[in-house]
Amino acid sequence: MAGQTEETKEEAIENGALYRYCPDKRLYKCPSGIRGEVVTYSIIDARPNQKPK
Repeated sequence: MAGQTEETKEEAIENGALYRYCPDKRLYKCPSGIRGEVVTYSIIDARPNQKPK
């Protein structure tokens, strides 16, 4: 999401799969995250016991 406008980042959140379950944009920010950033949480796709391809 680097290099995108704040509006574009907020639209991406609204269009994301989790937004209908978590529609409060404040929840996408870590309380101790970087000021001015729209999203400071991310999901890492890592599952235990999964071998890399």
